[in-house]
Amino acid sequence: MASRRGQKPQRKLPQRTCVVCRVEMPKRALMRIVRTPEGAVRVDPRGKLSGRGAYLCPREQCFRSRKAREKVAQALGIQIEEQTWERLQPELEELAALRAAELEQGGSGVPAQQFGGEDAEGG
Repeated sequence: MASRRGQKPQRKLPQRTCVVCRVEMPKRALMRIVRTPEGAVRVDPRGKLSGRGAYLCPREQCFRSRKAREKVAQALGIQIEEQTWERLQPELEELAALRAAELEQGGSGVPAQQFGGEDAEGG
């Protein structure tokens, strides 16, 4: 067996599941909403904030629907008021556009055909 000097072993990408459509994707392809230790609900674009997190894929039905709010609230173990959810929407839209663009370019480790497919359940 020949040694592969100079070549780094390919790292496995961390996988997460969208709480709405249940599609598993690389962590960087999804959007994270976090409940901070202080109890605030925030969008976490870099995925580094401390607290309990829930992941959403950048498909519109996965971050705009009432089902999305309910699933995120369930995953975070809290109630999310409609006002709070509406406050998060502009940031989620911006992040979704960024993630979708990365997916189209193949930059997040997900084939473009996996994202946005009509096969996945949505809400």
